[in-house]
Amino acid sequence: MKRRNWHLTTLALILLFGLILWRGRYRIQSFLSNVADQQKQQAFEIERTEADHGSPAEPVAVTENDWPWWRGFQHNNHAPDSSLPLTWNETENILWKVPIAGRGHSSPCVLGDKIFL
Repeated sequence: MKRRNWHLTTLALILLFGLILWRGRYRIQSFLSNVADQQKQQAFEIERTEADHGSPAEPVAVTENDWPWWRGFQHNNHAPDSSLPLTWNETENILWKVPIAGRGHSSPCVLGDKIFL
């Protein structure tokens, strides 16, 4: 009888300990999630400078001939100018080129006679 009580007590303690660990995992996950969110926030915080307190820049007029954002003026990846070259290589149909650091996965933006990379 004593041995059976000891086994039941041991089993009850193991189950209780398991329940405490199982319920505590949500608190640990929540804590780790909050820490990760705080680290992301701190990584993107930028110190404000004197230039940040000035008036905003004047809006720029965008025309159909510009390529102001990803996939062009109408977001369809089509340029309105039909005289664009269909082929090019290192020497043919290249007006300019500039080395870009890194992999350069960004879409260039064209406004008037300026190109932004």
